[in-house]
Formats: sequence, structure tokens, C-alpha cells
Amino acid sequence: MRVLTRLHRTTKRIVGDAWNEEKPRLNPIPARILASLAGDGVPGLPTNVIDLEQLALGAHADVRDLAEYEAVR
Repeated sequence: MRVLTRLHRTTKRIVGDAWNEEKPRLNPIPARILASLAGDGVPGLPTNVIDLEQLALGAHADVRDLAEYEAVR
């Protein structure tokens, strides 16, 4: 296992120490997300993605199908 001893430029904390402190607070990835990543999509859930950054700026949010993102890979 790699030891994360690098000092973070912004927080001035040792990366490994911050990771060890934050790791117990992480929640498991929801099953619906894991299923979508495995290509098993969950019936009834939308496959559209909204660009929240643009929405926050007041721009019109384009609704895109996840297939568009898959094509980029």
C-alpha cells in the first residue's frame, strides 16, 4: 500500500492523514449507481444528466442522454 505523505498545497495537510480522517465518513455508493456503471440500468430511473454548473450560472440546462457520455470513452 502506498503511503500518502505529500503535503496538500491548499490545505497544508498531509494527504494520507486527511484521507484516513475522511474515509470513515464516506457513504457506500448507491446500488442504482453501481448498476448503471455495470450497464444494468435500473428500470424507471431517468438516464438524463443535467449540467448543474451551468444551471447555477443561470444558463439553460441541456438534458443529455448518458449514451452521449459513454460515446466519449
